[in-house]
Amino acid sequence: SPETRDTIPDDDSLHIVLMRGNKRLLHHSVCKEVTIIWQGDVLDLHSDFSVNCENVSGSVHAGGSVNCDDVNGSVNAGGNVNCDDVNGPVHAGGNVTCESVEGNVQAGGMATCGSVSGSVNSGKDMMAKMWKEMMP
Repeated sequence: SPETRDTIPDDDSLHIVLMRGNKRLLHHSVCKEVTIIWQGDVLDLHSDFSVNCENVSGSVHAGGSVNCDDVNGSVNAGGNVNCDDVNGPVHAGGNVTCESVEGNVQAGGMATCGSVSGSVNSGKDMMAKMWKEMMP
């Protein structure tokens, strides 16, 4: 059964969902794009949609793609992930492009990262360039 507004945790996280009445819609066949402009800090971000943001002090969980500057926690996305620095693991259904990741990277597509402190697993060609290998 679909979640209702009563089953979403009452925490400091930002939750972006599509509801019909008090029921959460998990399949967005009628909604192609949602744009949210948020000014200010975000602790954790949970979205059924793609996310474009600046800095997140916690983690990002998105049903679509994630495009952010710095994320101080983990990133989980159904689509692509494009971030500067992530201080946790990254899991993406699509491609991952990041400057640095402090954790593992799991990508359904290609992984292109400047540095990764953990392992990199990708569904396609892996293009992870480790800074420590590039530095003399």
